Amino acid sequence: MNEEIQDQADPPSHCDQTGLKGLAAIARHTGLDWSLPRLLHVYGQDVEPDAEALARAACSEGLNAAVHRIDWARLQRFRKLTPFLARLSNGCYVVILQLGVLPTPQNPA
Repeated sequence: MNEEIQDQADPPSHCDQTGLKGLAAIARHTGLDWSLPRLLHVYGQDVEPDAEALARAACSEGLNAAVHRIDWARLQRFRKLTPFLARLSNGCYVVILQLGVLPTPQNPA
């Protein structure tokens, strides 16, 4: 699942294909045998792909993927959908493997 957490900043080129690397990691985590070099050859660009391009790549490779723009507080709604990608405000992607429950006054940590 590909989720996006993003400010309005344009993605910088310093992320070094973290989105495609994240997709390969998610594939390995779910038991699929995806080759990172092949993904980079087929889907790689000079700049970090945007979330929509990563979702298209994931779907064409056989995963279910969608793009959602959310904030950190609403991220908990997706905890049953892990693993997924999250795009940070600096344009780089991280793989979310697990989410905990946020402490509340009714449920202290």
